[in-house]
Amino acid sequence: MRAEAIILMYHDLSPRRGDASVEDIPYVLEPEAFRRNLQAVRSAGLPVANVGAWVSGRGGSDASGKRRDRPALLLTFDDGDASNHEHALPLLLESQFTATFFVIPLAFIPVMVYFGLLYTNAWYLIFLGIWGAIVFKNTKEWAEARDVTMENNPLWVHMYLLLMTLGIGFAATYVLL
Repeated sequence: MRAEAIILMYHDLSPRRGDASVEDIPYVLEPEAFRRNLQAVRSAGLPVANVGAWVSGRGGSDASGKRRDRPALLLTFDDGDASNHEHALPLLLESQFTATFFVIPLAFIPVMVYFGLLYTNAWYLIFLGIWGAIVFKNTKEWAEARDVTMENNPLWVHMYLLLMTLGIGFAATYVLL
């Protein structure tokens, strides 16, 4: 049985959060606030794992491999924003925590396959990319038709499930196909 996980999802860290556009402010965190998050994680004593370790069943273990009773904590960053490298990485290294960075833009997967930068079943990846675009388009249209903003909205659960499904599907192309 796999340990449960708590997933903290980040996007952009900026010391000038107020300079972000109104649409982006919900996704921007100041580096000092991120530092406080990491300190709170350390104080809580939760085992921090990356997505790969958690999926393989090692995410609920401490450094000696002994199983923990507490859920693993996964720190993730979306879209490969430059601030991830500039602000998040130094704080992660300082705290000796690991994180998972999702940096491959899904829209470029078919282009990368075409140019031979990804070696797997191209049609499967193209299918995943098209399916992801359709789900995103439909979710956005549903929200706009109901005059619902996407910020801090339960619809984002669907978006993150979509991203996780695409990520697992992407990895599966290398393992299974």
